[in-house]
Amino acid sequence: MATDSFWEAKRHSLFEESIGPLARLPMSHEAMIAYGPASAVFDACHFLALGCEHEAHKILDSFLPAVTKQGFFESIQHIEQRASVAGATNCGYWLRYGAFDSKLASTALQYHLELNEWWGGRMTPPNVHETMLLALEADQPDTAAEYYEKHEKVHLSIPPENLRFSRNARSLLYLHIKEPKHTMAQKGLASFVKAATKWDKGIQPIPYISIDDAARTYYACRTLTGESVSLQQVLATIR
Repeated sequence: MATDSFWEAKRHSLFEESIGPLARLPMSHEAMIAYGPASAVFDACHFLALGCEHEAHKILDSFLPAVTKQGFFESIQHIEQRASVAGATNCGYWLRYGAFDSKLASTALQYHLELNEWWGGRMTPPNVHETMLLALEADQPDTAAEYYEKHEKVHLSIPPENLRFSRNARSLLYLHIKEPKHTMAQKGLASFVKAATKWDKGIQPIPYISIDDAARTYYACRTLTGESVSLQQVLATIR
């Protein structure tokens, strides 16, 4: 977890009247079909971690009603922006309503895979992680495991011999898919959370893992163990 001083500074920046995220509302259509939703999800996650639910919902409601209308994603011409908006909508829905919509997750996964096919070649580690998260949120654990096995350069030995894997979110998810009740899965998740939430060090204490990525990873792992975990519990843990 980050220090109290970090979160006080974060609170101040979020509520900055002239340049904070609330000052950018309402979200323009131009932002909504580009990277505005992804930015909104990042800010909403911080608001929720601070217990500012009203402000978080205000930000999420600035785009969710519009982007969840039938045909909205298809109207976005640029493939990278389409994948970004669909992915942010999937996460934003979870942050707003406390549960993932498997149809939204499946749609986001479809556009994410189309984007990676357009890029060509082996998936990068961050894209493998995103693919696995989307597949799990779409209730497709076998698909998540398949893409790990296909694109991860060094596969995790199961059970792992030590906790070095715990900073690799992809391997952590894979272990929870294959052996969710194993002691190393529990220890690995605790180690991941400890390393990933040192927000004082930057927005990604573990490379490519921002606060929304950490929250989704923690939620996925806990869900794979068969536990029921609320959004509030997740945010309290990754704070």
